[in-house]
Amino acid sequence: MAIRKSSRQGVVDHALRLFRRNGYHYTSMSDIGAACGLLKGSIYHYFTTKEELARAALEQEIGEAREHIFSAAYREDHAPEERLKDFVEGISEHFTDREGGCLMANFAFEASNVLPELMPTVGRYFEEWVEALAHLLEQRYGRHRALELAADSLARTQGALLLMKVDTRAQAALQRARHDLISLLS
Repeated sequence: MAIRKSSRQGVVDHALRLFRRNGYHYTSMSDIGAACGLLKGSIYHYFTTKEELARAALEQEIGEAREHIFSAAYREDHAPEERLKDFVEGISEHFTDREGGCLMANFAFEASNVLPELMPTVGRYFEEWVEALAHLLEQRYGRHRALELAADSLARTQGALLLMKVDTRAQAALQRARHDLISLLS
């Protein structure tokens, strides 16, 4: 293997792709090193443990979701209906044709019992999703009902993403979830 220089960010980017595709347990530090063109030991220059690298990958995923999905909810210079459409479009762009589905859901399923130290990060992602969506719905439905609707929408979206992992025809479930979410402010 040719050894090349890689940055901390490059290691996180490769790890994120591998964690998304293979899961935490089926991604080794050697796999990540090979993807980066590094020897496994070189990764430890940036991260002392695989868990630390996983946390960095999860934090990056949260940052991407904030930028491309959640931020739409807080653009107060746009009408709520437009912000909701942008939020839903962000979900579609973020997950459609993305190998492995939702990294956070995958971690929640795979690692909740064996890596409890990562679950607060995973939980924060879902909390931010619900909070952003509830922010959009609150004026029409009130705080309590907006939080319920947001949590239900998150569950439905994640369920559709899970179905898409086993049957590509299940993309229609995601489209229905998107449509029903947009109809909340129509």
